[in-house]
Amino acid sequence: MFRFTIRELVLLTLVVAMGVGWWIDRRRLAAPLTKLAEYQVAEKRELKRQQAEKKLKDLEMQILAAKAVNEYGVPIPRSQRTPEENKELDRLRRERFRAAEEREALQQQGK
Repeated sequence: MFRFTIRELVLLTLVVAMGVGWWIDRRRLAAPLTKLAEYQVAEKRELKRQQAEKKLKDLEMQILAAKAVNEYGVPIPRSQRTPEENKELDRLRRERFRAAEEREALQQQGK
């Protein structure tokens, strides 16, 4: 049978304690990096979602603009469009105008 001395048991305890301490320290140091990586992934997803929404709104505007002209390219008078089309077209125009104003303001701040 195996026979261990006190000295060997203390040495084994010391090695195990050092290993556990090192492992806990590494885990504590890695936690902020993991959170940072998760935050960056979430930020990229949000940016992609915003870009997709912008592209969708641009497509909606193009569809509405296409509906606002007849097959010859002549604009359809406001009175001949449905009230829903007029409201949506006005909303999209206001939205694009606000976005253009915000871009101009940001460019002026950057100068």
